[in-house]
Amino acid sequence: MDDDANFIRFFRVSYPKLRSALRAAGAGERAEDLAQETMARVLKRWKKVSQGDNPEGYAFVTAFRLLRSSKAVDFSVDATPSSESQSEIEEGQADFESLLALTLDLESALSRLTPQQRTCFVGRCIIGIKTEDLADALGIAASTVRKQTSLARRALFADGALTGEVANRLPRIVSADPAALSSDGMPRT
Repeated sequence: MDDDANFIRFFRVSYPKLRSALRAAGAGERAEDLAQETMARVLKRWKKVSQGDNPEGYAFVTAFRLLRSSKAVDFSVDATPSSESQSEIEEGQADFESLLALTLDLESALSRLTPQQRTCFVGRCIIGIKTEDLADALGIAASTVRKQTSLARRALFADGALTGEVANRLPRIVSADPAALSSDGMPRT
């Protein structure tokens, strides 16, 4: 396939995931604009990006950097993101979006996390961005990413929104088995 066809296929698969991740991370109504800007940047560098190991990872890191630089999420303010209607969540239904909307309880619980906890949890546990890459994208220390992810995970389990069944549908980072986790709430390596 040529580069244009590859990018179109990449866009169709990755764009809904990216938009949903940005919404879940607290970008709210700006998620669409940030996702579009991200895809424009990916397209501009597509030849090089497509030859890399993880084009989708590149897009997500770019999106989180844009999120940080656009100040769409202000970590100093504990604000609840605007609620989205069920029809907006179902729009562009992809596997990733259904994963984010497993239950209304999980969505509601995510909105009760602090902006930094929510962004770190979504970046690490939903998208699977490496701690160091997410820290770099958000402009915070890797230890802060680990701590905020752990706090978010514990809050979601305590809230009952994140259960063993839900955790099993998320990437392996969100283990329901406490024995599989280190003291910071992340998988033992």
